[in-house]
Amino acid sequence: TVLEGVCDRTPAVRDALRGEDACTAPTRTTLARLEMLAVSGAGSLQVGDFGGLSDLRTLDLSNNGLAALPAGVFAGLGRLRYLNLSNNALTALPEESAFESLSNLITLNLSGNDLSMLPESPFEELTVLRTLLLEDNAIETLPAGMFAGMRFLREASLTGNPGAPFALMVELVRTDADPWAAGPATVEARIASAAPFALRARLSSEPRSMDPNSALPAFVKIAVGALSGTQFQVLEPDTAPVQRLRVAQVELPNKTCGRKPNRQPCLRGFEMVQGEDLALFRRPPQPQPAPTPEPLEGGDGLSLPLADLIAQGVPNAALRWRASSSDDAVATAYVRAGVLEVDPVPGAEGTAEIVLMATDATGLEATLRFEVRVEFFWPPRQTGGWRAARPDLSTLAAEADEDEETEATE
Repeated sequence: TVLEGVCDRTPAVRDALRGEDACTAPTRTTLARLEMLAVSGAGSLQVGDFGGLSDLRTLDLSNNGLAALPAGVFAGLGRLRYLNLSNNALTALPEESAFESLSNLITLNLSGNDLSMLPESPFEELTVLRTLLLEDNAIETLPAGMFAGMRFLREASLTGNPGAPFALMVELVRTDADPWAAGPATVEARIASAAPFALRARLSSEPRSMDPNSALPAFVKIAVGALSGTQFQVLEPDTAPVQRLRVAQVELPNKTCGRKPNRQPCLRGFEMVQGEDLALFRRPPQPQPAPTPEPLEGGDGLSLPLADLIAQGVPNAALRWRASSSDDAVATAYVRAGVLEVDPVPGAEGTAEIVLMATDATGLEATLRFEVRVEFFWPPRQTGGWRAARPDLSTLAAEADEDEETEATE
């Protein structure tokens, strides 16, 4: 509440309000009637700068060199509709939203700042916002819930940021159980940043269900400003152990905004990307007999075809393999041409744990761990592989006396 004048405000705000009059000239009635205010050269703001401006509709704070926004600086501006904060030096928005009282704001311009990180759901209080401009900042990733709550958003632009174009992806998520559980499964369509526009994507499945009572929806939908949308149930198919669901790639809307001749797409700095398939009703792999390794050509080591490790009943989906050794000074491990190869390091002796990981297209991972032991054998052996037992050292010593040129090898 402004009781007397404007002298206690930031000088630039004070001057914008009083003009050439004395500090006590503005009255509460005069301030409450003000509908538009432009401030220049402020440098910073403080809480209370806009107190009493209860009927303000447009606030222009562009080109002021503002580096921060105090939490609650816009308190009391419940009728504000246009806020211009472009071309300042803002690097972050306060964790406690600076816009929580702006329930009627329809345009927010934050372009030309240095914003790099945005808090989660940064604009969810702006429920009637129609235009959000964040061009030419330093944003690399969108926070979760970026567009949450903005049910009337029509124009959004993030061009000129390092992360542009920002990927928007509709995902299918099972909400009732783990992926190994039997059906029926409850599935929901979601988007991490919330939908900047109303999304509608075609749904397909493999295998296709022939049961009319378990027909899947033809489309999934997510409303603008929402994080989730269509929810449905999937029955376990009789023809295959795994049910795979896929969402078609959504197209960005082709609506244009602005005045001629400079009209441009309403959504700028975004791209829709294809989400990964959702696999349901996968069966745990059945135990398999341990495969027999073969020696590497030209020396001792382990060579194991990766196909031997895939359990029976698991579909031949493309798998990504990774191998590592706990001690590369003892043995190294790598995958080449579908084969796991473990090589002992010349001159080394000891034990190392080998870790082999496989990842399928849905992100499910399986890990195999085992130990290898590297030992010296004397005299040299011409072949290698798994060794059943350590040779008798007394026999080896006698043979060494007969041939002093015998060398120790792994």
